[in-house]
Formats: sequence, structure tokens, C-alpha cells
Amino acid sequence: MSDEDDGKFMQQVVSVEYDMQPSPEQAAYGKELAKHRIVGHSCPECGLTYVPGSGFCPLCSVAIGSRGRVELEPRGTVTTYTVVEPVQYQGQQEKSPYVVAAILLDGAGVTLGQQRLGEIDPEDVRTGMRVEVEWAEPGAASPIKHWGPNGEPDVP
Repeated sequence: MSDEDDGKFMQQVVSVEYDMQPSPEQAAYGKELAKHRIVGHSCPECGLTYVPGSGFCPLCSVAIGSRGRVELEPRGTVTTYTVVEPVQYQGQQEKSPYVVAAILLDGAGVTLGQQRLGEIDPEDVRTGMRVEVEWAEPGAASPIKHWGPNGEPDVP
């Protein structure tokens, strides 16, 4: 095979637009979060509370809908976490390591994943650490600024 048979490379700009439609439960969760309230759904059969709610219990196969909506306290326990080391590239805003964690909210049956931790050095984060939400200023991209330590003793 000669170099002439290897083909040619072309540069081309391609884009894809997504139009994601939230379910009624996701929309309600987002509206409540904007009001600084965390809501989930509690199953009437097993009692587990899911945050955000999906409208049904995956364990019991029971439809929950808005009748099972409950408000949870904005605090919980770190169950797992990852320290993210930002890769530096053109336009990168993050310069320092930061932590994302799964948080088991008080009263919930499942964790709320990929939550940003703040007000703590990454090397001081630990499983079992008690945290609470720090709400963002009005008009921010997300209602939650981050989660930070609340001073309560760790959960074993």
C-alpha cells in the first residue's frame, strides 16, 4: 500500500442539539430545589425515600406519583467521594483539586450522587462525614452552591 492509498483527512465542524424533557417528577424536583427545598418520593410499601423521585419504587414496582412526595432536610452523610484533579487545558476554569461525593440525605433510602463538596480541603474529606447544603445566590446556574461540613460527629 502506498502513501497515496491511505486516505485523506478532512476537518469538519459537527454539532448535536439535545432537547431533554424532564418527567413531571424531575420538573417538580427542580422547582422545589429552586425554592431551597429538597423533595423526594417515599414508597408506601417499603418506606424507602428516593431523591430525586422518579414516580415509582424500583424495588416494589409501585407507582408513587406526587402523593408520596416528601421534603427532606438539607443535610446528610458522605458515603463515597472522589477527588478530582482538573486537567489544565485552554479555557479550563478549575485550577485546584475538588471533591464530588455521594450523600445519603437524612431520611432518604438512596444516595444523591455527584454532589460538589466545599469549605473543606480534599485531604480532610472522609466517608461518614456529616454535611449540609450551602445554597447558591439567586440567579446562579444551580440552586446548590456546594455541600459543606456541618460540625456533627461522623457516622461510623
